[in-house]
Amino acid sequence: MHAEDPCVHRDLVLPDFVTPSQKIWPPYEVPLAAQEAQNVQRIFAAMPDPGSPEYWEARRNAAREQADQVARQFERQEREAEERRRREMQQAAAARPT
Repeated sequence: MHAEDPCVHRDLVLPDFVTPSQKIWPPYEVPLAAQEAQNVQRIFAAMPDPGSPEYWEARRNAAREQADQVARQFERQEREAEERRRREMQQAAAARPT
């Protein structure tokens, strides 16, 4: 096909028989940029306003959760180090002649 040839899937336009000034085909598609803008708007709408009590509560909760995660990580590392020292002592004791 040449560029001048009609193409059914590209050139077909059907009017809406109820309101002939509008077309029924091809169906209207919301542009991708508009969809992304709506997604971003939803995200920002779900966030509390900076300075509001909800904002500061969310910040405190996030900081508390982060501190808890760090504490759990240090506790896990300390347990692992203690287990490693215990194994090394047991291996050293087993290797000593009695």
